[in-house]
Amino acid sequence: MASLPPAVQHSLPVVKPLTRSIPTPPTRLVTADDFVSFQRDPTTLVNEKFVLEAEGDDDGLCEIMEARYSNGDWAFQVRFEGCSDSVNVPIREVIEMLERSYMYEA
Repeated sequence: MASLPPAVQHSLPVVKPLTRSIPTPPTRLVTADDFVSFQRDPTTLVNEKFVLEAEGDDDGLCEIMEARYSNGDWAFQVRFEGCSDSVNVPIREVIEMLERSYMYEA
């Protein structure tokens, strides 16, 4: 009986949680022109960071990690502040988030 080779371990790179580099307010609201650009080419959102306005005093940073077109619709991998992993978010929800957001231009 032949011996099996030792198991090969694959390790994923360590991903640090998303955090703000400087505690300054965002510089501008997402504009109508931004939305036109995003609608023409949703991939322009990739690597963009936004500060999501939340109810109350808290707001949160998010980063669009990836854009995918599948089954006739767009979806995005979005990483939220304090999280290492990204989550799949349909385009409708991304648009709703961005309607109450600021561009994070650190």
